[in-house]
Amino acid sequence: MKLSIFKGHSKFVFLGLSTGGLGYYYYQQTQQKSNKYTKQDYSSSDNKSSQSLDSTQDSIKNVNQFLYSVSVRPHRLKLQKGGEDANYAEQNLIAVADGVGGWADNGVDPAEYSNLLIKNLREIYNTNKTKYIQNPKELLIDSAQKTNILGSSTLVMCTLDQNKDILNTTYIGDSGYCLYRFDEKGNIKLEHMFTEQQKSFNFPYQIGGKDHGDKPQTALKFEHKIKNNDVLIVGSDGLFDNLDNTQIQKQIQQAVLKNKKNIVNVQKLSSDIADEAQEKSLSKSYDSPFAQKARASKRFFYGGKEDDITVAVAQIALKDI
Repeated sequence: MKLSIFKGHSKFVFLGLSTGGLGYYYYQQTQQKSNKYTKQDYSSSDNKSSQSLDSTQDSIKNVNQFLYSVSVRPHRLKLQKGGEDANYAEQNLIAVADGVGGWADNGVDPAEYSNLLIKNLREIYNTNKTKYIQNPKELLIDSAQKTNILGSSTLVMCTLDQNKDILNTTYIGDSGYCLYRFDEKGNIKLEHMFTEQQKSFNFPYQIGGKDHGDKPQTALKFEHKIKNNDVLIVGSDGLFDNLDNTQIQKQIQQAVLKNKKNIVNVQKLSSDIADEAQEKSLSKSYDSPFAQKARASKRFFYGGKEDDITVAVAQIALKDI
């Protein structure tokens, strides 16, 4: 039986199979018993070979690179295993995978697929970085083909060309990214916001093992011309279901370092965005992006959407600038 799973890290109720073998679920909000969270954060400054986050403009760089920070806020009921998102970041690649939660109803841990997918992605990427930086969709396809266990995941990848001022991106499903740029006055502006790749409300495209999910070739692919100090935000749907562009943009503006024109503290920024998304996800009165999309699909939902939240922030540092 080929099973396609609706997205969800809260409770989904299985309704049955269509003639094509697709599983149908509806969203059912459940009350949680614990208010405790754990925070997981790391950044390029943790790597001794990385440039200082506060001295980007003062350093001579041989290649274009990301100055990045990743913050993870697992769902309260999934703290022990660290949630069901997985990620990998280094100076020219950022990847975020989100294990599809509906698999738990079939006795499969959604975290196993997303974690193995990222493990395989990292190993394949390191065999030929130059090749995969130029074509991250090929890396997505190769990683998906190697990850042949039960489960499925959404996935987003962004790669920064080491020599050209080009950002290459690919994604499948509702994990995604947005790109921001400073104007001449130092105000941050949105350059690009991804569009969720969905079959229907809360039913994203997904790659999976054992002949489940969608073909990885259906992933979308983009190329962006970038400028020095552009800010890239990459995340799982736990971010974008709870914060909109205006809220993210405000956080970026607040993270600009004093006396450092257009330089942001990426560590503070990723943590602050993740914390705000987490806070909003718990609200019962907040009109979240997820709630707005639900109502647009004629479903009743209000409040935030509790979920695993992964936020990767990268400021682009072009070489010799």
